[in-house]
Amino acid sequence: LSLLFLPLSGLAISILSAQEAPEPSSSSKKDKPNDTSLHEGMVLIPGGTYTRGSQHKFAETRTEYPEERPVHEVTVDGFWMDITEVTNQQFLKFTKATGYRTQAERGWDRKDFPNAPLEQLKCGALIFTPPPSDVELFRPGAEWQWWQFVQGANWRHPEGPDSDISKRMNHPVVCITHEDALAYCEWAKKRLPTEAEWERAARGGLDRKLFIWGDKALPGGKWQANVFQGEFPHNNTGLDGFKGTAPVKSFPPNAYGLYDMAGNVWEHCSDLYRPDYYESFVKLPEPKANP
Repeated sequence: LSLLFLPLSGLAISILSAQEAPEPSSSSKKDKPNDTSLHEGMVLIPGGTYTRGSQHKFAETRTEYPEERPVHEVTVDGFWMDITEVTNQQFLKFTKATGYRTQAERGWDRKDFPNAPLEQLKCGALIFTPPPSDVELFRPGAEWQWWQFVQGANWRHPEGPDSDISKRMNHPVVCITHEDALAYCEWAKKRLPTEAEWERAARGGLDRKLFIWGDKALPGGKWQANVFQGEFPHNNTGLDGFKGTAPVKSFPPNAYGLYDMAGNVWEHCSDLYRPDYYESFVKLPEPKANP
């Protein structure tokens, strides 16, 4: 049985927006983590210090994440975060208000991808496409056996030009690049969370737990997130009820009231990815607050 917290449809990177927490005043009541009175559709994530990273190895699948080591402490201030990913309905409202077209809709620039074949600079996106049979998972470049560039794929057509979102308006928007996410945030008067903020929010106040809900994959025998079950990447059994993306709020929220902080889709952070980031971070002088 494979239990993989991977995106399940399209270039399934969605947007989860954040805002700064208001400065406390002597006359105001202390904000509570579940107080949404000031920011509709958001929750206040309390500031504090938590343990970031993981040393766990999934022996049954040979899966490990060296970029999650070494485990270390991080401190962040409080901030507000959307309780769900940005949905297709919300992104549609943004595009109608601004006329914005995503990078997948516009096509790709040779300056950004100088070695890409010409046909892959046309309008389209990388789509998760299960191969017809079992494949070698751990050889270099193995991921290109299940990720394919599909012309005509974009957030309106997440599996390609013959697909649409008419019955998926409450699903997370996908096929979204970092540039697209920043444009949405500017319109919404919000911002992307940092990676440190995102993990603080995802953990929901739990410390050193394997999953956002604890250490057991199936507490009470129930799936807690939309993930890949079966034999990755060619046979998703859909035991959790979904073989693609799921509507937001399909699974229980974490202790902060946030949904889909594991599973369903990948989510954007403001940080650029570096596989050695944690190694360099722990060498920085104290205090290491709000990285």
